[in-house]
Amino acid sequence: MSGKEADTEADDRDNATYNRPDFWVGDQTTTNKQLNFIQHIGTQLTDKGRAAVIVPDGVLYEGGAGSVGDLVRRELLTGYNLHTMLRLPENIFYAGGVKAHVLFFEAVPGHRADEDPPHTTYVWTYDLRTGSRFTLKKNPMKPEHLADFEKRAFDPSDPDRRHRKESDRFRRHNTAELLAQKQVNLDIARLSPEASAAQEPTASIDALTRSVAGDLRSALAEIEAFAQELGVDLTIVSE
Repeated sequence: MSGKEADTEADDRDNATYNRPDFWVGDQTTTNKQLNFIQHIGTQLTDKGRAAVIVPDGVLYEGGAGSVGDLVRRELLTGYNLHTMLRLPENIFYAGGVKAHVLFFEAVPGHRADEDPPHTTYVWTYDLRTGSRFTLKKNPMKPEHLADFEKRAFDPSDPDRRHRKESDRFRRHNTAELLAQKQVNLDIARLSPEASAAQEPTASIDALTRSVAGDLRSALAEIEAFAQELGVDLTIVSE
């Protein structure tokens, strides 16, 4: 196989669509791997099977009314119990600029008719992004940074999650209100008034410039350290 043929085959795989009868979107298909992955995981959950899935932020809002994204989000709320979402900080992945959430959902035994209430009554969101600043090397996210989330969201003394309490970071959202939208938007930690109020005040141009410069220096230091671990020489030889 030539290099061009291999590239074409790889492109075909990247742009592949899947029309599976067990997927949630009927006759619609999508090349969005994240949406297909969520559907695949959901179909594998039985009884009270549980899942925690990291997805890019776009999965929470992309697509108009009736799109595959909209249908997948509606199914998570109606057919499953999407009880918790964790808004992850930036700069915790090697790919820069990645913004992601962790979706915690579980299957609910039994058949649900269209007229039945949604299996998700409330979605709880924990915002670990606002006011948090991490880097891969100098200030990585550690288990202790998740301690408050774990205590509030998954307290061992509250296994049924019936006694959760709201805080500045941990908020409850009514599913009925989310489903009433023309297009279901689950980026609710960012959209909530509380989260907007908690955002840091707008910085000056000088402060932003210094912040960007600091980020670039940190990123360069991390790249150099990573290259050193791999034994890669980053010396640039001028011609």
